[in-house]
Amino acid sequence: MNKLEKIAQILGLSLSKVELSAEAKLQDGTIIKTEGDAFVVGAVVTVPDENGVYGAPEPGTLTMQDGSEIVVDAAGTITEVKPAEAATGNEPGTPQGMTEELNDEPAEPAAEPFALSEEVYNELLERITKLEEVLLASVEKLSETNKDLNEKVEKLSASPAAEPIKKRIPVIEENALAGLKLPKK
Repeated sequence: MNKLEKIAQILGLSLSKVELSAEAKLQDGTIIKTEGDAFVVGAVVTVPDENGVYGAPEPGTLTMQDGSEIVVDAAGTITEVKPAEAATGNEPGTPQGMTEELNDEPAEPAAEPFALSEEVYNELLERITKLEEVLLASVEKLSETNKDLNEKVEKLSASPAAEPIKKRIPVIEENALAGLKLPKK
């Protein structure tokens, strides 16, 4: 277990992997999803049914709002991606068979939305390392304080709350109870 995992455990946090997914809207307004980071050949597409539960779409062509099209099989796997120009067929000078050849090439991966430069990454890594050190020192200090407090509580619990009374209080004759004689048991 590394330092970051220890800190997360102490703070009650869980470190989980980030799952990528992509969403797109069809021309009819239906939102489709994929577990991949883009709608590319091989990705599995899901669409909502009338109850809002996502499942595999009907096999065929799905037309996106931007005019591009994706072709899916019965399992919802994308078998072909047609860019908006190729999907409309209005691209002048493109032979009919040319669009199919273009679609056989894998699509370019989408740009990472949170790409960091090496300098920024190293700065963040340094700050995280310092934070780890501070947090671990704080946790150690709290553990030591907690140990000291537990020892004091145990010591106080073992000692009596008050000293027992060992003196007898003499009965004074002038006391109102002095003339009473109690039966002996």
